[in-house]
Amino acid sequence: MAVTDEAGDPVAVGAAQVVGSDVVCAAVEPLDEGVWTIDYAGTGVDGHRFGSRFAFEVLPGGEEADPGPCADAELAGPGEAQTLAEMTETDAAVPAWVVWTLVGLGLVSATAVVLRVRRDRASD
Repeated sequence: MAVTDEAGDPVAVGAAQVVGSDVVCAAVEPLDEGVWTIDYAGTGVDGHRFGSRFAFEVLPGGEEADPGPCADAELAGPGEAQTLAEMTETDAAVPAWVVWTLVGLGLVSATAVVLRVRRDRASD
């Protein structure tokens, strides 16, 4: 999860934590007035990547937002400021199941080619 200001500059965000079954919380320092964007990405239990982005505005004299279920979560303090692209560059490892699936498909394809060549030679 990444938070950026109107200029696209990132702010420090703590490690995201799942609270309940459908809420993700992360700590940030208080935000100044202006438009802020949250980008997030993750991997579902089925291995598919997902993500989205949304913007919100902090108005002058606005009230503090209700933290909802995040109020009781023990969140890590904000860490290094990074954009989502910078985060995914360092977390871009391919899951092992993808590697083994590709290896398996390669072996099946190679076996099919060998069998076809043998069959074609045998029919000559």
